[in-house]
Amino acid sequence: MSEEYAHILRNAIAEHNLITVKKLISEKKATIQCPNPENGWNSLFYAIRYNAQEIFNYLMFDAKHEINGCSKDFQKNNAAIIAAKYKNLDAFNVYVELFPDIVYEVNNDGCSPLHIAAQNGMRDMVIKLLDMNIPGSIKDKEGNTPLHYASAWNQGDIISLLIERNCSLEIKNNAGWTPFDFAYSLDLKQSMKAYVNEICEGQRTNIENLKVGMSIQSINFGSNVKIESSSNSLRQYY
Repeated sequence: MSEEYAHILRNAIAEHNLITVKKLISEKKATIQCPNPENGWNSLFYAIRYNAQEIFNYLMFDAKHEINGCSKDFQKNNAAIIAAKYKNLDAFNVYVELFPDIVYEVNNDGCSPLHIAAQNGMRDMVIKLLDMNIPGSIKDKEGNTPLHYASAWNQGDIISLLIERNCSLEIKNNAGWTPFDFAYSLDLKQSMKAYVNEICEGQRTNIENLKVGMSIQSINFGSNVKIESSSNSLRQYY
């Protein structure tokens, strides 16, 4: 297979052109997986990345893309991590239903699908993963939990969800920092502290107000904070 046809295949996936994808594979001008030699990404990962759900379904169910095992790139990212990274809930749901054990795997940085889903504010993914008994306190190689990620990227809605599911604000990473230390703004820190206090006191009305407040702060402040890995903290996965 020439890299020229591999490039055409990747472009067809990005353009959601299922006809061209089928033609290239059926004529054996491109392999089904067609891994990119630069990063190890295969056809399925590109379909997830570009939200090409029809092509994703074709690769999964017709072309039997995963017949020899679950895909990973050179960084050991699996399809669930890629789906969380690019906010593709449909692909995520299909894949984890077929391969539920994949949600327990981590990449080279020790990041699980739950870390990335929390970072990107994917509430439904986070709920599904927690319901699959993924520990909310799971740590990456730097000791960061999903709550560290949600705090660093100002995901107020995810913060409140994780706290409700008994994820602790007191867990320290390898550098001794808690999720509270990573909070993007003073307002968010104050809301997080008040939220925990209200939960302890059982004040449901105030809790709901604080949840809304944290979500609004996420919108107002955005999630463009950049925390370098060289400082023993978090990194963004683009």
